[in-house]
Amino acid sequence: MDQTEKLADTLLRSDVLREFVTRRGSGSAKEDAWEIATGLSDILESAERLRDLVASLAASDADHSDIEDALNAIGEEYRHILYHIRSTKYFGYVQPVEEE
Repeated sequence: MDQTEKLADTLLRSDVLREFVTRRGSGSAKEDAWEIATGLSDILESAERLRDLVASLAASDADHSDIEDALNAIGEEYRHILYHIRSTKYFGYVQPVEEE
């Protein structure tokens, strides 16, 4: 069993997740558990890549293009993390959708 599956199984035992699904009135606890678990696993991977990118950026005598490449890679990891924050219904309060 991989980390994402273990997280999903743990979350499925959570009363708070089942209550959240009931209040929302749609979806299922299983879907939300997998959504949260996948997001957390992906964010953890991005955080590990960020740690490596920042360490290499700080430790090197990088030239202009190396610095630019590292900053672009960091931005893409930020984008990936933000995607998971926005797409995980349970954590919707972190960045609420603005009403038009």
